[in-house]
Amino acid sequence: MENEVAAANLEALLTEIDEQARDYHARQSARTPAPSSPAGAGPRRNVRTTAYTHTEYDHRAYANKTASGSTLRFGQVRSAAADWSRYPLGTTFRIVGQPYIYEIDDYGSALVGKNTIDLYRPSRASMNAWGAKNVEIEILEWGSFAESLKVMRPRSRAPHVRRMVSAIEAKLTLDEAPLTVGLNLEGTEEPPGLNLTDGQLVSLH
Repeated sequence: MENEVAAANLEALLTEIDEQARDYHARQSARTPAPSSPAGAGPRRNVRTTAYTHTEYDHRAYANKTASGSTLRFGQVRSAAADWSRYPLGTTFRIVGQPYIYEIDDYGSALVGKNTIDLYRPSRASMNAWGAKNVEIEILEWGSFAESLKVMRPRSRAPHVRRMVSAIEAKLTLDEAPLTVGLNLEGTEEPPGLNLTDGQLVSLH
């Protein structure tokens, strides 16, 4: 019973942290938009992008499904894969100069530990046409570390999943101080590290 209460408390804290992080990025974007961006635009960053498709050998077992369980998308909103400890599940962004919205709903073993985003394409021809490109992206909304952990923790026997889970858990600090939720947000343009302090909280392992 105590473990269930502790787990519920931790879940509530993770949800609160996700909400605070989104509020922070919204305030930062409104306060300091990029000179070439419309007011309220999100933070920009340069990333390496590659492309993948559902008929590739290492994706056939999953057919047209993403790691989150949704169907791969290629319309106004498009699926993308990344290291979820860098770009959490649900992160949305635009490639500067394109009208499409990409959402991180997939991951891949080759992406772990890299600042690379893999963009879904519906055919091999389209995948090959994209190749690999360095692009500027604009973050529209950060995803959720809590939701990322929900999906990945049951799969953590896989080495690449375990690495992402460990990287997210490394952002959690458990001390023996009274319960507080602290976010070290100043100057960051990525999901902030999490600082939870409560001697009674159980480990995420």
